[in-house]
Amino acid sequence: MKFRISIILTVICVLLPLAYQSARAETLTVQTYVELTIARMQLARDSWQANGRSPTAEEMDVLWQQYSTTEEDYLMFPGKQRAAVNDYLAANPESQTTIEQLRASIEALIEQAE
Repeated sequence: MKFRISIILTVICVLLPLAYQSARAETLTVQTYVELTIARMQLARDSWQANGRSPTAEEMDVLWQQYSTTEEDYLMFPGKQRAAVNDYLAANPESQTTIEQLRASIEALIEQAE
């Protein structure tokens, strides 16, 4: 009986969180990664325009929740999928252009704030 309880606790404490983490990481696709990148950059631009600062952790948490991911998963994604992201951007030049425009806008706003 104690052995059975031990197995059940192992499943609950170890395997379920691992399964959840794996499922959560799989929610991020190349398309959603690019969409999230644009949303993240729009949030940064808007925050610099309105407040002269980067978005707060709380503001970013809302974004991570909207995309059912975490900052850690987002930051690790391009390391695993760099070629796929590059291929997606090549096939979707409007997304690449939006990212480049947002980057330039954010850099200009940061320079103004300094």
